[in-house]
Amino acid sequence: MSIELRPATTDDAEAAMRLHLRCRGAAFLWVLEDNPRAQAFYARNSFGADGARDVLGADWHNLPEIRRVRPAVAG
Repeated sequence: MSIELRPATTDDAEAAMRLHLRCRGAAFLWVLEDNPRAQAFYARNSFGADGARDVLGADWHNLPEIRRVRPAVAG
């Protein structure tokens, strides 16, 4: 098994949203705090910041990130 690391793209975010909508369960994700485009995308798709914060490690330049959550979808 191998793992490929690459920058996330809008296509990745949209694919994650489609998967979440099919699963209908609650979901959470972490977004860089200083990424207004990603913040806006997830806000438009009902992911709200829940106040949880973290800082990525030194390999990631200690960038701050916030957690966004979306409740389960009824149905």
